[in-house]
Amino acid sequence: MLRIQREVLNGFFSEIFDEFVEFISCPQHTLRTKVQVEIESIFGDLMEPIEPIKDLLGPFLEIYDLVFDTIKAIKEAYQTLKDS
Repeated sequence: MLRIQREVLNGFFSEIFDEFVEFISCPQHTLRTKVQVEIESIFGDLMEPIEPIKDLLGPFLEIYDLVFDTIKAIKEAYQTLKDS
C-alpha cells in the first residue's frame, strides 16, 4: 500500500516538476503572458457566480450613487453659502 502511494506521489511531483521547469525556462515575456492569462482565468472563474448578483444590484447601486452624489452636492452648496 505504501509503495503504491509513493509511486503515485512520485508521478504527481514529477509532473509538477516538469511543468515548473518548462515554466521557468520560458522567455520572460512568455512567462508574463502565461501568468497574466492564468490570473485572468482565475478571476473569470471567481466572477462567474457573482455576475447574477451584480446584475441584480446594478440598479440599486446606480440609485445609491445618485443619492449620495446629490447629498454631497447639497453639502458643498451649503458650505459655500455658509462661507459666503
